[in-house]
Amino acid sequence: MASSGGRPRGRGRLSARLLLAGAAVGCARLALGGVLAAFAGVAPAAAGEGPSRAEAVVRRAKGFSDVKVRRKRKKVDVDQLVADHGAEKAKDVEMILRGKPAACPEDMLRARFSAIKARDATFMARTERDETRQGVDERARGWAVTFGMEERVKELDGEELSKEQKELLTAKSIEVKDATGKERSSSR
Repeated sequence: MASSGGRPRGRGRLSARLLLAGAAVGCARLALGGVLAAFAGVAPAAAGEGPSRAEAVVRRAKGFSDVKVRRKRKKVDVDQLVADHGAEKAKDVEMILRGKPAACPEDMLRARFSAIKARDATFMARTERDETRQGVDERARGWAVTFGMEERVKELDGEELSKEQKELLTAKSIEVKDATGKERSSSR
């Protein structure tokens, strides 16, 4: 007898469960048969499964080499900024490192110096122009290699760090002698 909900009770209900389970097993077998054959590098028909829909579907996937590296920004160490630039300039440099525009070229110079000391490849890449490395990701990778955070690839990066790169990595302080001229106006 059927219940008021329209579903069979007793044996009829058991049969419906078996029917659904059998259908699920059949679908899984078809799907896995095609997947396992494709994984093994054999077409499903050659594996004895017969033709399947998977043969007609083109699937594209990225390999491990195509995965983009997510570089985390370095945390701003306010105490280090005060030690490097003094209390007054440290506030300006902190704002730039947090994403605000620089008020003057000297502040950007100081922010980039702090980014070099902190090994912040992302900030360095976002705040430079490089004709040889067009995208931010390429520039960030270059800085990460320079900072020793990523593996050097001889074809892309050369054999070893240049003299200038080594000097950047060992910089202890910055002294701004003159910061006049060639300033951009604030109306872009």
